[in-house]
Amino acid sequence: MATPSPTTADDVPPSAESADTFQSAVQQELEPTVTGEATPIQMRQLFPNPHLPILPHYLRHFVDRTTVPLSLNDVEEEHEDEGIDGVDDDSVEDAFEASVLTEAVLQRDRDLVGNEDDDIQFTDANAICGLDPDAVDLEEKIPKPPDDWFPPALKEDKNERPFETVDNPGGWDRYYFVPRFDKKTGLYQHHSTPTKCRPCPPDPEKDGLRTCNGWVFYYQDWKLADSWKESSFSFLPEDAPVPVYRIGSTPSDPLPSSRKGYLNYNLLRRMGLSKTRLEEHDPLFFLQLLLPICRPDASDIKQDPRLPYYSNVMTWSQSYAIKLGLGGSYGHKFKEVMIPELVRFDGALIRDGLLGGATDGAIYRRWKPDDSAYDRYIGASLTHTRFLQLKRVWKLNDNEQAKKRGEEGYDPTYKYDYIFKAMIHNVRVISERASLDLCGDETTWGHQGYGEKGSGVLERIMNKPGITKGMQTVLLCDAYRFRVYAYHHRHKMHKGWPEWSKKQGPTEVRSLMETISGYVDGGTASPVLWTSKPHTTWDNHFSGDEVVMNWLGTNGYSATMTCRRDRLPSDIPRHFLHYEKTDPGSKPAKCARFSQPVTAVKVYEIDATDANDNKQYYTRVHVSMQSTSSTNFSTVNAMNENKKWIAKKDRGRVQNKTKRVWGIEMNTARQLYLKTYGQIDTVDSMLRRCRIYNKSFKYWHSSKNHALAMAVVLAYDMYLECTTETPCHEFFQLDDTTRLKLSKGPLKFHEFKDKLSIQMLTYTPVNKFYPGDRNFREVTEMTIARRNARKRRATTTETMPTATTGMLNDEQFAMMMKKRKVVKSRFCGDLTKYKQHLASKETTNTRNNCFVCGDKTKTRCDSEQRYQGNTSRDTAAITTSQCSQTTALIRSISYSAPLVEFELCLQDCSKATIIYEFQNCLRLFGLDNTSRTGVQLYNEQPEKGAGGMFDTRNPDAYVDEDPRKSISEAPSFEEYLKKRQAEGN
Repeated sequence: MATPSPTTADDVPPSAESADTFQSAVQQELEPTVTGEATPIQMRQLFPNPHLPILPHYLRHFVDRTTVPLSLNDVEEEHEDEGIDGVDDDSVEDAFEASVLTEAVLQRDRDLVGNEDDDIQFTDANAICGLDPDAVDLEEKIPKPPDDWFPPALKEDKNERPFETVDNPGGWDRYYFVPRFDKKTGLYQHHSTPTKCRPCPPDPEKDGLRTCNGWVFYYQDWKLADSWKESSFSFLPEDAPVPVYRIGSTPSDPLPSSRKGYLNYNLLRRMGLSKTRLEEHDPLFFLQLLLPICRPDASDIKQDPRLPYYSNVMTWSQSYAIKLGLGGSYGHKFKEVMIPELVRFDGALIRDGLLGGATDGAIYRRWKPDDSAYDRYIGASLTHTRFLQLKRVWKLNDNEQAKKRGEEGYDPTYKYDYIFKAMIHNVRVISERASLDLCGDETTWGHQGYGEKGSGVLERIMNKPGITKGMQTVLLCDAYRFRVYAYHHRHKMHKGWPEWSKKQGPTEVRSLMETISGYVDGGTASPVLWTSKPHTTWDNHFSGDEVVMNWLGTNGYSATMTCRRDRLPSDIPRHFLHYEKTDPGSKPAKCARFSQPVTAVKVYEIDATDANDNKQYYTRVHVSMQSTSSTNFSTVNAMNENKKWIAKKDRGRVQNKTKRVWGIEMNTARQLYLKTYGQIDTVDSMLRRCRIYNKSFKYWHSSKNHALAMAVVLAYDMYLECTTETPCHEFFQLDDTTRLKLSKGPLKFHEFKDKLSIQMLTYTPVNKFYPGDRNFREVTEMTIARRNARKRRATTTETMPTATTGMLNDEQFAMMMKKRKVVKSRFCGDLTKYKQHLASKETTNTRNNCFVCGDKTKTRCDSEQRYQGNTSRDTAAITTSQCSQTTALIRSISYSAPLVEFELCLQDCSKATIIYEFQNCLRLFGLDNTSRTGVQLYNEQPEKGAGGMFDTRNPDAYVDEDPRKSISEAPSFEEYLKKRQAEGN
């Protein structure tokens, strides 16, 4: 603050010499960037006072521009604050100043050439620049009154009090703590801040405490223990213990690890989580924890607590298909809905989003081989026709049992509620402990169609970028992780509570808190997730005074909220709090940001006692401060103290001279809010990155896709906990090498989605990879020998064909062969029927789709009536006989040496990947005639024999003890001719 002076700057003008020197220095600074001479009007705008020329601050940067970048925001802010020379902003175009600014910005860009990756344009209004981050003293860098500012003269004629006699418990600077005068009489009223806040006067009857309606006001650092000892609350008994809120947290560590939740590792081990699965990074395992593939009662997990998902969807979808008349004896053929193809359906949506969602809902392009959006995984998983059939009949509810509108218990969100219900219930039951800090907010998704009339499910959305119409659901999420424990759909048909009928936000808070109350120690639900009632954080949409804050306190909950200006505590006069908006660009308001906050405390007595028959209390703390404008935080049972400090922020690199250091105003209440709020916004950001979208007139499909994306995000969070955190590593007894590998190399979110989509698109229960797979019909129909020999096999990108050729390369084939522990040397069984199948090819006049590759072809197997692959393709396909002994689909993947990967089910040969033995078998049975199959099965070059003839067999002579195994030396060509002639004679 500048020292008062009896005279003003105009009383004693500076010498003409000093003014000329200053103006000449300015002209020299501007000379390299100015072309031409400024006009008189431009000079008057730049130098309004001939005795004290003042340039705008953005033209007074006498520092290295590579360290402090020039920003147009500074120009706009100064224009808003005082304009150019006090004239109207649109009165005169200042060409001279614009040219200077343009050149300065261009020069700054030229200086930063070569450092494009570190080019940082930080324009936060709170920024304070520093050249050396270690040497910056933020206290000295905070905004202060200008050096040329002097306090205005005292207006004694209007009864203004001298500043020294004004009640100022917060030590506010007179630059922004200014006198206010009555608009009618013009007389002095009081001093207040830019947000119209003024101190609460002390009460002489209460030892000078500043109290109002039970609230005690503090304008310096505050601690609850000190207030308790000072008997700020007279009704408290002397032996009342000082409460401690958010146990374990401190101002230096507001989010200690002791307050974090974690999964039930015992249950996860029973469900199949192991060291091997952690090392293999299995995304589908974590997704099926939330959206079970099998029925929990058929998962072979004792007392599986999860709700089913895909099994219920299968039942409801099949029932709906029958109701539509699909299947049966009439109409088009319709295959019954099965769980594996439902999994592949969702996998197609996830993979479409992974690839960028470039189809804009036209997902059919993923099935077109000649389209740039074609994806071979989606194309091979299920046909587009089947995809549309599943989309048509997909159901998340049983229409026959759902409550109809007008009936008791009707829910307008019944069409999509179940996926949220199953997912969030399963999050709760697989958690051992939930975090003691939660945050609540709404998640939003768009849909431009129509919902149920009058229900309020689908409405216009305000202040959500990219969404103008859609649906919303309020979530209660972990403040440390992406883990949701409760939800509440927004619509107009909630019954609620009569006294809260018009208070949407507070009603949603109460509904969510009552949902989780059963999972608190002493509740009726299982498992017990919270040993004590958790602390929650909300934004100002959910805030309220008597409605929600007192309800939370009475029921023992802890909460922190930003408070709307129209919902400030009703028993506090608002002029004791920061409540007015500040003018944009106001310099006094900038300085006031770093002033002491107002802390108001009130203790309430509850009409209840604890287990020891002691009286119970709850504490409300309201913190009012000035940031970019007035800011208020309402808390209940959340704060033990409040103090102000300047938080240091930095960005950029010192080596590139782009390091920026700045400070922001901070106090305990604001830190608590910022640390525990915003997780749902982060979840929404990740949901947008999933890009799961599918065009449909059915509005609830958008909700289902949004919930599916949320399940992917929650599964990824569980995966990260299991692969990176020490408690899980210790439980599964991982060695140090494995721990280091998992901690340093978890899958990124994109990689997680990539692998997850491939696993879902190639999912089959035959692999018996996940809980309950062995109980599917596909497995139970297998013979016991084959079922027992079937080993668990993971789908990885390393063993999948390449995207460009659809073939395995040599490295992939070698890796695949290496992973096979047992490879039998030859086939067993009779291949006679297979030989007949290959020999039965015929050509027709009609082109049909190939049974394997899908291309048009005129050739078909006459015996099996299945079309063979087009023989003109480099990579052809053979349809095998569907007899009782041979149930195999052989795919030829040609390279210089043909590679064939297949599974043959013949007696004891449950699984085989045999390439050259397969060729030998075909030669043995005379099936090496490639003209019949269009597939090159034999690539050995013939060798010229001694007689000049080419033969593909050239055995070496061999003598064995058993003469039957001996091979005599082949005769020469001359000897062969002599033998023939002798036999002829």
